[in-house]
This record gives sequence, C-alpha cells and structure tokens, in this order.
Amino acid sequence: MKLLIDSMLRTSGRTRSGDEERNLDAVVSSFEALAACDESQIDRCYSQDYLEHAPTVPGSTRDELKQFVLSFGSAHPRGELRLKRLLADGDYVYVESAGRFEPEDRWTTINEVFRLEEGIIAEHWETISPAEDPAEPYRRGLPTANVKVIASDGVELAVDVHGPTGRTPVIFLHGVTSSRATYGWLPTKITAGRKIIKPDHRGHGESGHKPDSYSFSRYVEDTITILETVADRPAALVGFSLGGAIGWTIAQKRPDLVKAVFLEDPALFPEFVYSTDTITSVLRWTLTQRQAWHDQKANTDDIIRELGAKTLGPDATFGSVTQPASMPAVAYSLMVLDPGVTESAIDGTMTRGIDTASPVQVPTFILAADEAAGGAFPRQYDRQIIETHPNVEIHRVEGSPHTIHSSLIGRDTYVHHLAKFLDEHSPT
Repeated sequence: MKLLIDSMLRTSGRTRSGDEERNLDAVVSSFEALAACDESQIDRCYSQDYLEHAPTVPGSTRDELKQFVLSFGSAHPRGELRLKRLLADGDYVYVESAGRFEPEDRWTTINEVFRLEEGIIAEHWETISPAEDPAEPYRRGLPTANVKVIASDGVELAVDVHGPTGRTPVIFLHGVTSSRATYGWLPTKITAGRKIIKPDHRGHGESGHKPDSYSFSRYVEDTITILETVADRPAALVGFSLGGAIGWTIAQKRPDLVKAVFLEDPALFPEFVYSTDTITSVLRWTLTQRQAWHDQKANTDDIIRELGAKTLGPDATFGSVTQPASMPAVAYSLMVLDPGVTESAIDGTMTRGIDTASPVQVPTFILAADEAAGGAFPRQYDRQIIETHPNVEIHRVEGSPHTIHSSLIGRDTYVHHLAKFLDEHSPT
C-alpha cells in the first residue's frame, strides 16, 4: 500500500505541547508501518495491552493487528492511503484520511481516534464513510473529465477530450494553481471542428495528488504521456505560464509530438519572476487564503468576492482586471488544488530545468503580457529569444496582466491571435 501525506497535515491553530508532538510522531509511524506491511514495527508503536475497536480489523489485540497488517498489504498491493489532517489533544490523536484499494476506486473518508500512553498507542477507534468529492461544492456545472491517463509514477491524470479525429489535435495546458476549467469559455471559432484536449496537471483539478512530485520535469513527462496516449498525430500546443514552459520544453525534447506551439505569457525566465516577487506574492496569499476558506467552509460566492478584492499593484484588483465569468473557475481551481503545488512554485522547485538556449524548431507564437501589469515574459528577453530561435514570433498585449486569456483587457486579442494560429496549424 502507498502512503500519501498532505503537505499541511500537521497544521494547527494552536501550539502543541512536546508530548502532543511525540504522540503525532508515533501515530504517523504507525501508518508508515501499516503501509510497509512491517509487522515488526507494530511492537514499537503499539502497547502490549493494546485494544482495537475498528470494525475493519478482525480481533482486538496487538497480535491480531499484526496478522491483519500482513494480510492487508498482500491483498491490496495497489491500495493508497492519504493522511489529510492530524489533531492532538493531550493523550488523544485524531486523524482524517482517505483510502482506496485500487487507483480506479473512489476515495473513502476514514476518521480515527488514537489514545496513547507515554507515546505508545494504547487504543484505537475508526469510522469509514464514502468521501465527499472535494470539488463538488465549487464545481458549478463543470463536467468531469472523460479520460484518465496514468503517469509513469502511478498518478492519475484527468483529461477532457472532445472533437473529431483525423485532424491536428489541440492541447491546452493551464498554469500553476489553475485547472482545465480556465478554458471552459473557449468560443466555437477555436473549438469547432477540432479535437480539443484539456488535461489537469497533477495536483490540480481532478488529477491525482502526490506530495514532492510537483517538479517541472515531472509535468513535462506527464504531458508527453498524455500526448502519446490521446493524440493520434502531432498536436498544436497552447500553454499558459507553466503550461507555456511545458509546451516550449516538449517542442525541444519531443518535436515528433508537436506541430506548432502557442505560448501565453510563458514562464521561461524564472529569474525575472522571482526578482520582482509580483507573482510569488500572489501565490503566498492564495496558499494562506485557500486554507482559511477551507477552515471557514466558505462558499463559492464568498471566495469570488474575496478574490475580486485582492489588490494587484496600486491601481488594480483581481476583480477589476478579470472577466467576471472566469472567476468561478479560479475559485474552483484554488479550492481543489494540492497546497504542495503552490509551495513548489514559491520555492522555485517547479521552474528548475527550463532551457531557453536549445532550439525550438516548430513554429512558435508567444503572446506576452505587460510586465508592468504583472507579466512573466519581460520585454528585455525579446531580442535574445528571436535571435536564437528564428521560428519564434512575439506579440505583446499592452496593459494586460499575466492571465491574458481571462483578462478584460487581453481576451479579445488572445482569441484573435489563437484563432489565426490554429487556422494555420490546425485547420478544420
């Protein structure tokens, strides 16, 4: 069985005592022993007089628990257990987790109580119920993905595929903290007569979560797997921000999979992004605010209102520069996001390995935002890119923020250039 641990597992609104921290460590160790089917660790984690009350465990003693651990692992080698939250109160530890026996199964919610004596588990209770779909309160009619692609490390990637075969497919690659929902508004002049592929990156949307796997190389590998699985011929890649960097890199590494690339304010120069702190400061805010919204059980309308009020520089708010119809997709994407994604973006893990020197030999169009409004592709690099990559054309949208496709200023320009690009490279 695979053990997954959410990045904010031990977050607490109060300071814990040393004994409570010790108890949390003991409980996490017990889950590690269960996942590894290591009955030898049971003696270390559980007291000799241990009492088991869980209905899923036959018997009530420590020896019977050890036998269960051995049989459980062999019976469910592809099972997954995700620890989501730990709370400590004196000698008691409360655990919220989700589990499934097979990757294709729906998750179930598991609530457990451990009583400890001197840092050793003495008693255990458990209840199991079908897990609520975390996306459901925020979905607002968003259809579920109709294709599942399994990444090389077992993560399930949600992909929406619609449209006819036999023509150049178009894959839309969203940015960090977003999801495929950001492209739900696309007009028929873009989608009609084309095979449209819209994946959720790992940790985003409906795709699986896997802590410590949110690296740039992994996102590139995932997208290559999706193209090899659902695209029947070289595709036109349309990528925003992180998605733009992914599209650029696939064009370098696997030109056999790519016909042309349309990059919307691609994050090709992390040194610029981190030097200004414009984007990373917003990421830090969303990380904190997302947790607050979950704790408050905030509804979508409240989240949209607070998102809209978020300031972006001295003269703008997020709501003042964003298409109103795009706000529900932003709220949904943030609320179902694995926080580890945002942490990887903030600390730079997600952007390591971007190569702006190697050639890109397919036609490439870059639609850049206004750096004064928070754009990630600064004008200072235009000459460098054009001189070293003769297949690249750059156009700028003055006044537009980073999210050109969902901005009030930039959407019409985005549609105009994308339609022209697709008419040439993915004709209907």
